[in-house]
Amino acid sequence: MIGVFFCVTACVQAPKSDDAQVSDPKVVKQNIPESKTYNIETNKSLVTWVGTKPTGRHNGSLNITKGRLGYKDGNITSGKFDIDMSSLKVLDMDDENNNNLAGHLMSEEFFKVKQHPKSTFVITSVVAYKEEGAKPLLKGVTHTVTGNLTMLGTTKSISFPAKISINANTIKAEANFNIDRTNWGINYNSDKSLGDKFIRPDVNIGLNIVAE
Repeated sequence: MIGVFFCVTACVQAPKSDDAQVSDPKVVKQNIPESKTYNIETNKSLVTWVGTKPTGRHNGSLNITKGRLGYKDGNITSGKFDIDMSSLKVLDMDDENNNNLAGHLMSEEFFKVKQHPKSTFVITSVVAYKEEGAKPLLKGVTHTVTGNLTMLGTTKSISFPAKISINANTIKAEANFNIDRTNWGINYNSDKSLGDKFIRPDVNIGLNIVAE
């Protein structure tokens, strides 16, 4: 989640994916009854990102540092995870250029990582998916997840389709969706009049979560 985003294929659009619904933050319910707690396995979980501009694209990853999911009666009832913004990686070029771009993304022009080293996602609701309107692009969707995403001190509620499997020992969750980075005040080069310097505000986010 959920983090990073941008950059650079001739006339490239953001990857085809489901658009997250973004709104004002939701109230996080307190003291929700749980029968089990699943701890997120940080070595098995990852946030991925893809950003584009008219001349190309870049992709990379962010690390989840800690998190948990609450469970009761077959459902996820609560959850939270933290994203280490200083772990931001670019993965599609040689090492020097990857590091240079990662440094730019962590700078004052984008994520201001020195002031905001952590982003967080707090679940406010997980419900069984009900098909309404356009069919999700994510295959095997089982649930709709809603939660508050905080980046750069700004919190917004996002809602997106997800594929979730639950058994006695493990919860696995997969999601892939697009968000508009300007909703969190990340406005650098988001004006279309900039031509080749324009960086699309839509960023693709992938979540791969394993909790045990």
